Amino acid sequence: MLEALVLAGGLGFLLGLRYRVPVVVPASAGAVVMGAVVPYLAGSELWIVLVSAVGAVVVLQLGYLGGLLLSFLAAPRAKPDHNHDLGSPERFSERCWADAKD
Repeated sequence: MLEALVLAGGLGFLLGLRYRVPVVVPASAGAVVMGAVVPYLAGSELWIVLVSAVGAVVVLQLGYLGGLLLSFLAAPRAKPDHNHDLGSPERFSERCWADAKD
């Protein structure tokens, strides 16, 4: 069971690095099915089947959020351009009105 949860977390992490929200719905459905079918076929009790299905989805979602976070933090950022010159407030106002007249 622990191996399946680690696998679900790793899969969620990889999905978070590569894909966005629409892919989570089918992945969660697959996690529910696999999290419920495997313990059921092993002859586990109903509450264990339900806990493992919910646990698989929770771990998948947490892995997905971790992948999204890493993807966000590793993304290149554009540096702000502080070299633009707006001039004095009067000149800025004149340029705004000049653009509006054209």
